[in-house]
Amino acid sequence: MDDLLGIGRIFEAFERGTREFREVTKLYYEPIVKVKGQLKATELQIRGRVRVVRALLEADRQIKKAGIKKRTLNEKVALPILEYVSLETEDELIEKWAGLLASSTAGDAVHPSFPHILSQLSVDDAQILDRLYIWMLEEERGLDYARHNSGQLKLLLGLSHQRFVIATENLSRLKLCRDGREGDDAPFWATPSSFVDDLQPLKLTVLGLRFIQMCRGPKKMKRSPKHSPKKRNN
Repeated sequence: MDDLLGIGRIFEAFERGTREFREVTKLYYEPIVKVKGQLKATELQIRGRVRVVRALLEADRQIKKAGIKKRTLNEKVALPILEYVSLETEDELIEKWAGLLASSTAGDAVHPSFPHILSQLSVDDAQILDRLYIWMLEEERGLDYARHNSGQLKLLLGLSHQRFVIATENLSRLKLCRDGREGDDAPFWATPSSFVDDLQPLKLTVLGLRFIQMCRGPKKMKRSPKHSPKKRNN
């Protein structure tokens, strides 16, 4: 396989950036190693690198699927992604890390804050964002967005009331979604606890929409139409 995203440079920088983390990890886990006799500090390194490789391979798959040939390494975005993904334990979120990395490498304008935002999301948060994105696409196709509300979202995702409120308050803190009853130009509301209302419609903010689009990976490139050869007159 070719040198994905300049993988040699990335791993070199990643190695330097995580040296302090490894030293602190060893310091705190050494007593556990001595007591348990099982857990080793190197296991954390290995697991972290496996996650990074998984994200890189998935990003490569998405880039190839989109038909993108030219790749651009944005270190300001790529390196934080790799550092964060080495600590990720949820498969569903690793896929989003890969999508974010692929979008950046494909040349999309991934905001530098997106890796930090993704690092603060739980699986519940990500599922809510995905569903809001699907509902937004349905609205664009002419379906009634107003029928989608907090109560329906909780039921659809199988979330308890407490888990739902915690997730939506976190998303509101990150300014990724808003009260759907307000206009698009309305300021962000000051009381996220209003999500307690099961009839409240939710919408993605502009930031939330861009964020979830980038986490879904690059769009497939449109092929330029082939011109049929002109017929020669005999």
